[in-house]
Amino acid sequence: MPAERQGVAVLNAAGSGRIQQLVGAHAGKTNFRPALALTLCFALLGAAWLAICTPYLQALLQGCW
Repeated sequence: MPAERQGVAVLNAAGSGRIQQLVGAHAGKTNFRPALALTLCFALLGAAWLAICTPYLQALLQGCW
């Protein structure tokens, strides 16, 4: 078997559908839950940071060193 035919045989060993799955466009729905969870975590972390740091920032702005 020629070398270029061996390469094609190796690629098709797992099935031609597998190649399309690896290099083709994703046709399924986009799952937004991980992005939503990450955004919610950042929002909660930011709110907690503001709640903790606001009194200290106010004291600094009023001249209390």
